[in-house]
Amino acid sequence: MDLVGPTERPHVAKRIEVLSDMIEEAFATHAPKDEDVEDFEDDDGEEFEGNEDDDDDDDDYEEFDMDDFEDFEDDSSELELEPTKYLRDNCIKVSAHREKDVAKLRQELLDLAVERPWMFHSRMKSDRSDLELVTEIIREKLYRRFNQELPYMVPSDRHVKTLLGKKGDTLREVGTAARKDIEMLLGRKVHLYLNIRARDTK
Repeated sequence: MDLVGPTERPHVAKRIEVLSDMIEEAFATHAPKDEDVEDFEDDDGEEFEGNEDDDDDDDDYEEFDMDDFEDFEDDSSELELEPTKYLRDNCIKVSAHREKDVAKLRQELLDLAVERPWMFHSRMKSDRSDLELVTEIIREKLYRRFNQELPYMVPSDRHVKTLLGKKGDTLREVGTAARKDIEMLLGRKVHLYLNIRARDTK
């Protein structure tokens, strides 16, 4: 039950109860009775002999036919665990592009918010350092510029020339795009210097 949310536990518990009753009824109907078992042969011709004094019920078999349950009334249909059945009251379909129900979602989140002291100062835009954010910006521009051609490492000077581009134009383009975003992030002028070095993998 640890994997079931608190709101779903009553429904799951009821489902288990219903299934348990079904199993008990099926067992009571089809379980072998404590009576003499006639001798019979299996498909290989090997003879089995029943013994009323044998307490081992593993040799007692009866064919189980699911057709016997065609007329069984299943009263658990209302307990079907549909994903959206119990979330309908709090399910809000939004579209940021069309601005549909965005304000409604915002108000719902505000209603659910717990009043307590702020964990971060209002001037903090992220819990990551400026250096980490700057690194992510540069990485983003590299991925956008080189797409799938960006190598995991630069093993030789030949790869350096590919990344630099003609007269360094490619790297300069990456640096210019990254610098604009970094200046917007930090709110100040930035001098960004990028270089590429080959790393010997041997």
